[in-house]
Amino acid sequence: IVHFSIPANLKFIEEGWCRSTNSLIDIDISSQNQYFQVINGSLVIMSTDDNEKVLIFASRNTNDCEIPSYVTKIASYSFENTTSLYSLSFPDDSKLRSISQKAFQFSKIKKFTIPSTLQYLEEGWCSYMDYLTDIEVSPKNVFFEYIDNKYLIRKGQNDEETILLFVNRNIIDSIIPSCVTRIGSF
Repeated sequence: IVHFSIPANLKFIEEGWCRSTNSLIDIDISSQNQYFQVINGSLVIMSTDDNEKVLIFASRNTNDCEIPSYVTKIASYSFENTTSLYSLSFPDDSKLRSISQKAFQFSKIKKFTIPSTLQYLEEGWCSYMDYLTDIEVSPKNVFFEYIDNKYLIRKGQNDEETILLFVNRNIIDSIIPSCVTRIGSF
């Protein structure tokens, strides 16, 4: 599938709908649809009834991009197989709170920035991100830390575990940081 149209009456699309749509580059949305919008011709945002703004799809030929500040979630498979995408960033006023599992599967992202508002990276968020070597965490983010440019952890809040979420893809030798109490699926 290369082209997809969203009609006026469509209100919701389940996460994972775009899995294995490796050639999908063009989405049209009815001008009368109040739940979906296309940004810069490549990103599809869905508004939910509870006022969330979910990025549900990126055109498979998307280049380096900045996620709109009002996006609160990135859905599963939304950036899958975006083989021209090498960098993903967020504005300082980003409202992003979560990234779903396999959101970037098989992408060629090398550089990834974690905004101050991000709280949740679902297990497997970086599945098959073989090129990811550069992560930057906003100094204002209280949930995540990138230790020694090798290990991305989610810091334990109160009695929560400190979880290792990602290891730099270029790492040769590894010594798990002593603060880690659990290794997540990545």
